[in-house]
Amino acid sequence: MALVTTVGAHSSNSFVTLEEAEYIIQTLGMQTDAWKSLSASRGVRITGSNPAPFSIIPGINDTMILSLVGPTSGNQTITFTGDPLVLTASQFCIAVNRQLVGVTFIPTIDNKISIELTDPSKTLYINLVDRSLYSTLGIPAGEYSDAVTSKKEYMLEMAAQVVGLLPLAGRRIYKRQALSFPRLKFCLHDYSKRSDYYEYEWGYPILDLDLDYPYMGYDPVEISTIPQEVKEAQAILAPLIVQPTLEKQTTLSSLFYLPPGMQNAVVNDVEVAGIMTVKMTEITSPSAITTGTTNVNVLSTMGNVFCMPVYMRMKPWLTQVKGGSIRPPLEDLYTLLPAID
Repeated sequence: MALVTTVGAHSSNSFVTLEEAEYIIQTLGMQTDAWKSLSASRGVRITGSNPAPFSIIPGINDTMILSLVGPTSGNQTITFTGDPLVLTASQFCIAVNRQLVGVTFIPTIDNKISIELTDPSKTLYINLVDRSLYSTLGIPAGEYSDAVTSKKEYMLEMAAQVVGLLPLAGRRIYKRQALSFPRLKFCLHDYSKRSDYYEYEWGYPILDLDLDYPYMGYDPVEISTIPQEVKEAQAILAPLIVQPTLEKQTTLSSLFYLPPGMQNAVVNDVEVAGIMTVKMTEITSPSAITTGTTNVNVLSTMGNVFCMPVYMRMKPWLTQVKGGSIRPPLEDLYTLLPAID
């Protein structure tokens, strides 16, 4: 699923687009080698499971049909003719690359074959064919899209959820709002109106934008936009916290019904710099999710150090109960000084 950034919508799953996040990460100098390596490998579509040498017998396993247009159009055909051949990975790549446009076969360090596209945004189609050459390489026929973009978007989705785990002040604005922003801090008028003024849903009062906001004096731009600091916090969390956490989960698991990145960890706490420490408890079975363990993975050890840039941006929206000031419960009743520009 692609990133949905509609502000306040029930379908939203991110505060930023992938392009915005990439710009933020690069501009702030938060790119990691691991994050950059994802970008560097974006054109790679598939790596074969069989190592060289490759034995090729014309009439038996001599044909492979690729396309960048569609499964039934724009075909490029690889063929071997003549005598049987036994080729190294490098020799095989040299032979087939002469027959292709926009597609490059690359030998890996373990003597297997990767297929890379010149245009990373395109989809590769490997067509079913008799006298299959792709089976010799250990590459299944099928459709191969940009997996790196999908992976980064998934990590950004997780980062948006991590933002929601912070000890945030205030409340969401819209009915069925999926993400934690946009949000408002409580004000005097929330408590002074009579009980029949609000719409109610599940027993809780719901703001009426047409009636409430002119009376309460909130800026319509503020309630329909995501603060830039929140966008930056999400972008920072993706390479510094989410990606290493996913890649840390390498332990083989018998929990076949969970994706690898979730098999051995459950998020159970988020705190930054004395206020936020992102923690994921490692588990060995579904029952451990409820019973808990004392093992904490990489998020706990990285959180306090690497989340300081997140804390500096998110501070205006944090309750700061631990290690900082507590917001007075009656603060909205006070006459405050004008804002400082």
